Amino acid sequence: MHFVGDVFFALFSRLTPKVASTLLFIILMRQAGSLTAGAYSLSIAFLTSGVLFSSLGLEELIVREVAKEPSLSRRYLVNMLFLRGFLSLAGYGVVAGIVTLIPKYSPEVRHIILIQSLGLLPEGLNTTMFAVFNANRKLNWMAFVSVCVSAFQLIVGGAALWMGADLVLLIWILLSGSLLGVIISAYLSTKLLASQVAPSIGGAADLEQPHRWQLDWVFCRQQLKRTLPFALIIGLVSLDLQLDVILLSVLGDVTEVGIYSAARTVVLLLSLLPQAFRMSIYPSMARAYATSETELRKIYRQSWRYLSLAGLPLAVGTMIVSGQIVSLVYVDVPVTAAWSLSILTLHLLVGFLYIPGTRLMVVSNHQIRLSLLLGLSLGLNLLTNVFLVPRLGAVGTAISRTGSSLLYFLSVELFVCRSVLPQHNGFRMALKPAFSATAMAVAIWSLRTQSLPITIPFGVVTYGMATVILGTVTSSEREAVKAVLHHWLSQVVVRLRP
Repeated sequence: MHFVGDVFFALFSRLTPKVASTLLFIILMRQAGSLTAGAYSLSIAFLTSGVLFSSLGLEELIVREVAKEPSLSRRYLVNMLFLRGFLSLAGYGVVAGIVTLIPKYSPEVRHIILIQSLGLLPEGLNTTMFAVFNANRKLNWMAFVSVCVSAFQLIVGGAALWMGADLVLLIWILLSGSLLGVIISAYLSTKLLASQVAPSIGGAADLEQPHRWQLDWVFCRQQLKRTLPFALIIGLVSLDLQLDVILLSVLGDVTEVGIYSAARTVVLLLSLLPQAFRMSIYPSMARAYATSETELRKIYRQSWRYLSLAGLPLAVGTMIVSGQIVSLVYVDVPVTAAWSLSILTLHLLVGFLYIPGTRLMVVSNHQIRLSLLLGLSLGLNLLTNVFLVPRLGAVGTAISRTGSSLLYFLSVELFVCRSVLPQHNGFRMALKPAFSATAMAVAIWSLRTQSLPITIPFGVVTYGMATVILGTVTSSEREAVKAVLHHWLSQVVVRLRP
């Protein structure tokens, strides 16, 4: 029950910012066109890459270590906030230098990127506090902060755009929302730390309490050394995550970025589910690796099964109705946008399926090997973009992204099956979900010319019936889901009572 609840809150904390950003992107696309929307997407790409790159993997390290020993929360929070602030400022300098050295960007686009990148500091501090929340299984706090920030950005930003505000003002509103998130997270952090030291009040530990707020330089240096394997992975991830958008802006133009982003935004929204799952299973895998191999194997098998149950129908359904989905962003749907989304659905599926393997490699201290595999994927993405973008534009970028993701997924699974968990093949866990998704695909294809409000519910019902008929979801799992829903509803009712 706790596991499902963690996934829900992790998903909510990831979903709300993306929903807000997506809605603002759609408003920009409809009001100002592909050029302005492309500049917005490009600035977000630089911000996202900067946040990840400047983290050096500290968040991954915090979650792994604090999950093992929650009493270390205060020490990690105080020292890592300092390090994260310093690294964020350094990251802004790197982003500013890169943007200045790209001659193809106009002064207006360069100005927008530099303003948006000011969010490196508040976003970095917030992700550090989120890592401590995650390790202490306070994912509901993460969801609360995300909702507050996203609601502010969407309401104020949307109102500003409706009143005719330009992109620069919108970005300043987004930065204000990030600062709001830091303030709320800081309050919750003090609440968490107070609850952890409460049992020691009146004892000898109280005498040491004031010193726990001081920086420990030796500890900071130790953590920087320990995070180097994570830093390599995160650095490659930060490059790979936004490489397609940045390369498209250099090899193509900002308008092409807007077209590609219309398709990519859909995939990013749907990929929030595996990201939330990754956040929830990482602490569990870290604990299981340290205590029980049997439990680790169980988590791996369940992860593969649940992710394939969710990923296969989403990918297949999105591919079939890609044109109708893109039409929600564009009034006149460009063929390249619809084709890009169709191709990226395979990248979406791969994003679900490589989560168990990558988490296993991290918790088993194979970060360097994982970095090498990611580097191979990054190299393939770079080379194919250089070759395909001048010829195919946004479609070429979609092909490059999908091909590199597929290479990464297959290489990770091969290593896991041979070196980490021999004799455990995750593909077997996906067989029944694949049959159920095939039945759903036939149903959606027969109604592909109908509107989405008809097609999507029909596909969901068909998939649900197929999972029951084929025994994809067991009766015990259905009862567990009902129990979780009943628990949540009862909690809502209790809190709403006067």
